[in-house]
Amino acid sequence: MTFEEFRDSLLHDGPPKGLSLGLTALWWDGKGEWTKAHESAQQVRQVRGCTPTSTARKETLPTPTPPTGTRGPAKLLRENR
Repeated sequence: MTFEEFRDSLLHDGPPKGLSLGLTALWWDGKGEWTKAHESAQQVRQVRGCTPTSTARKETLPTPTPPTGTRGPAKLLRENR
């Protein structure tokens, strides 16, 4: 399933059949159903990148911003030669 197919599936009443528990949790979260998302995430035993707290923490995580300034990667590489 592609990202676009996953996103488009949010128009339906229930998650597509065959999704992992982690993706099912993300699907319910995408629908705004936090309780169902949390219940699905709680069933995940050990999956890399998906923990029961993933959906609970997403609102508290800072939005990443790209680095700014004059010391970008290219300049740092030149300086360290």
